Order: sequence, then structure tokens, then C-alpha cells
Amino acid sequence: MNKLFLMVCTAACSSMLLTGCLFPRTRSLGVSLMPSPLQHRSNGDDDNRQISIAGSGYYGRTGVARDNVKDVDVGGGDVSVTYRFWGLFSPLFVNASAGAFKGYTGFACTTDECAVTDTSGSSRYREWLKTSEGEDTYSTWAAQERIMVGADFNPGPYLIVGLAGGIQMYQEGGDYYRMRKKLENAEKRIANSSDGKSAAHWMYSMWLGSHLGRNGQYGNFVTQFDFQFSNSVDEWTNDVKFTYTHPTGFFVGYQNGSLVSHNFYFGKEFIF
Repeated sequence: MNKLFLMVCTAACSSMLLTGCLFPRTRSLGVSLMPSPLQHRSNGDDDNRQISIAGSGYYGRTGVARDNVKDVDVGGGDVSVTYRFWGLFSPLFVNASAGAFKGYTGFACTTDECAVTDTSGSSRYREWLKTSEGEDTYSTWAAQERIMVGADFNPGPYLIVGLAGGIQMYQEGGDYYRMRKKLENAEKRIANSSDGKSAAHWMYSMWLGSHLGRNGQYGNFVTQFDFQFSNSVDEWTNDVKFTYTHPTGFFVGYQNGSLVSHNFYFGKEFIF
């Protein structure tokens, strides 16, 4: 029995060392949820087949450091295509989006395993943050893709409700990524690069909004909640979007997210 207990303890300790549980983690901005909102039918009574294409640009920044990330300052754009079914199935849609951003970001110490845990790994990371490399900001870029399937409903002429599920993917590059790998691959590891150069994650969205005027005569305003599960850190990334869309197809909005705190976006949707 004692031998079995020792073997279990040894295996657990080895697993912790091999997986780097005692080291702070660094994050990729590619994991952040895309600012591209899921658009909605301007007329809730419209049951015709519909294809829409939306293009948008955005600017994002993080004021207060979070999840060991600081000084985020990025800009980018997205293109989104939505196919809506007809007749009885008109609430159903398929959405595909692709985009990219570029900018700068840096390293911080805000998570418990960094700021609270007293290990040699976290201590080395905190000491490194005081060096010129640790205080610097680095160029970063990422491409993102998203595929969603969902439905939006219009109970009456004013209310909008909906939900969707799908996958978001990213590919990362830049000096920030190379520094994350350097911290992980150093002879004396300083931090874990918890997010890889590319990955795909499950995500879910739900929203509640209102047509302004009967059947969207003056546009619509929607609050959208997004949730994404990251296997690499075993936790959820989330955001909330507030979007106003004019009947002409122009839209503007604000996104508050987990990694990039503040995103401001604007764009135009074309319906065919």
C-alpha cells in the first residue's frame, strides 16, 4: 500500500513538473473573441432566403493589465458572410467570418499562479518583468476565422432573441509570439506558452435586442454575449458586444472582452 502511495505521489509530482503547472502562463491575443458581431434580420417578418456580406474595422486596447497581458494596442478588420434559410426555417443561419489584426502588446503578472504562488518559476518570471525585455512591448499579429450555426427569433415586431454555436480558430505571429516561446524554451524556463501558434476552440453566442420602430424601421440594437472554451488553460474566455445597426446596413458597436478589454468597431452589411 505504501509503495502504491509513493508511486502515485511521484507520478503526480512528475506530471506537475512536466506540464509546467508551477510556472506563470502567457497568452496569445489570437484567443480573443472576434469583434465581428452576428447580424440580424432587419425585418422580423421577412421569411425569404437571404445572403448578407458585412465588412468591419476595429481598434482594440487594454487599459488595465489582465491574464498576464498588458499594453494591448491593436487594429484590424473582419469580413463576414451569412446565409439565411427561407420559409419555416427562416430563423436559421450559417455564418462564416475571417479577419486579422496587428499591433503591440506586453507581459504582466496578474494571475494567481504568477502574483500569489511563491515558486521558483513565478519568482523568475517576476524578476524577468523588471528587466528591459520584461518591460518592453512587442509587435503581434493574428489571423482569425469563425464558423457559426444558429437561429434568431423575432417574437413580435420589436424583440430580437437568438443563439448560436461554432468554432473559432486563429494563427499567431510576431515578436510577441517569439518572446513567449523563448520564455518557455529557455534553459531555465520562466513561463508557459499556454496558447500555441494556432488553435481552434468551441464558442457559443446568445443575444437579446430590439427592433427600433416596428420591424426595424429605425434599425436595431442588440446585446450579444460570447463564450469560448480554451482547452490549453481549461477556462472560458468571454465578451459582451453592444451593436446598433441602421436600416441602411451601417453598424457601430463596442466590445468588452477578456483579453482585449475594449474594442470599438464599425462596418457595413450588404444584403442580397
